[in-house]
Amino acid sequence: MPHGLLTFEFTRTPGKSIKHSFALPELEVVEVPKLYRVGEKLTIAVNHRSPRAGVASDTYNVDLRGNGRYTFAEESSDGSRIVFRPILKNVGFPSGPATAYIYRQQRTPLRDLSSDLSTGWAVASRSRDFTIEVVS
Repeated sequence: MPHGLLTFEFTRTPGKSIKHSFALPELEVVEVPKLYRVGEKLTIAVNHRSPRAGVASDTYNVDLRGNGRYTFAEESSDGSRIVFRPILKNVGFPSGPATAYIYRQQRTPLRDLSSDLSTGWAVASRSRDFTIEVVS
């Protein structure tokens, strides 16, 4: 993944474009679990850095994908470890290896980028995948 800036261009009015560049969110994963028991919380160690100026929302999420999809939401963080809770606890997810995706998403209101943009969001995210053994 490039470490430069992400540049986007908006054209809401014909003949008038607005360009803006910003850095993608940093995602430095320190340690991932090797095993996950369905229904329990999942903890991932990260090197958290503060979001760039202007970010209105900065979230981490996790998805497990195999024969199905199991989604988690950030529950708490102490800056070095993030605890994720499963969104649906009573969903059957088969045992065995699965691919997990941790991603960090940052949202910036377009109105903060230009006075010509009064609604909408610029959303940037960065992800990393890892293999995890799921136990039902």
